[in-house]
Amino acid sequence: MDKTFFAIVRRFGLGVAFVTLLGAICGIAWAIYSYSSPVNENIAEPKVQYREFKLTLTAKTTPAADQDDSTPAASDPAERTKASEFDRKFEAHLQRILEAASKYLQPDVNLTEAYRDGLREGCKTLISQLSEKNRLELGEAFMVQFEAATVAFVGDGLNSANMTDSAAEKGQRWDMFSNWMFETYRSRLHEETERISQEKLKAEFRKAQAGVVATAAGTCFVIFLLFTLMLVLLAIERNTRPQPKATGEERPTQSTD
Repeated sequence: MDKTFFAIVRRFGLGVAFVTLLGAICGIAWAIYSYSSPVNENIAEPKVQYREFKLTLTAKTTPAADQDDSTPAASDPAERTKASEFDRKFEAHLQRILEAASKYLQPDVNLTEAYRDGLREGCKTLISQLSEKNRLELGEAFMVQFEAATVAFVGDGLNSANMTDSAAEKGQRWDMFSNWMFETYRSRLHEETERISQEKLKAEFRKAQAGVVATAAGTCFVIFLLFTLMLVLLAIERNTRPQPKATGEERPTQSTD
C-alpha cells in the first residue's frame, strides 16, 4: 500500500513540477520578448507624385497653419554644417520650382516677390512641422518631390495645351496644384505619426502584459520548487523509515545443554 501511494504521489509531483517549470520558462521568455520589443519611431519618407494630383483635382485644400518657419540652431559644428548645406539645397530646389512655375504662368502671370517669399515661407513652415530628429532629411525629400512634381505639372500636356486660358485660370490651376502638394505631404506625415503612436500604445500594452505573465511565471516557478521539495522530503522519509522484518525469517533457537 505504501509503495503504491508513494508511486502515485511521485508521479503526480513530477507531472506538476514539469508543467510548472515549463510554464515558468515559457512565461519568462515571452515576457522578456514582449517587454523588449522595439518600436520603430523613424518616420518613413512620404512619397508624393504628380500623377496622384491628376486623380484628385477636385480635392479641397486648406492653408497651412502658422508655425515656426526656421530650423533650430545647432550647437554642434557638424549639425551647423548640415543645416547650412540644407539651406543651400533648399534655395536651389525652390528656385527651380519657381522657374518651372514661371515657365507655365508667363507671359500672362508674373510671379511677384511677395509670392516667391510666400512660397518660401510655406515650404519652411511645413518643414518646421517635421520631427526634429530627421527634419533635414524629410525636408530635403519634400523639396525634391515638390520640384519633380512641378516639372511634371508644367510638362503635362493637359496643362501646356491650355495656352488660351485666362491668367486667372492659370493661376488657379497652379495654386490648386501647389496647395495639393503641401496638404498631401502633410497628410502622409500625419499618417506616419499616427502609426508611431499606435505602435507605442501596443508596446505599452505588451509591457503591461509582460508584467502579468512574469508574475504568473514566477508563481509557476515557486510551485515547481514546492513540489520538488515535497518529492525530496518524501524520498528522504521513505529511505529513512525502518523496514519491517520478513515473516519467514528464522528465529534463533536456544541451546538445551
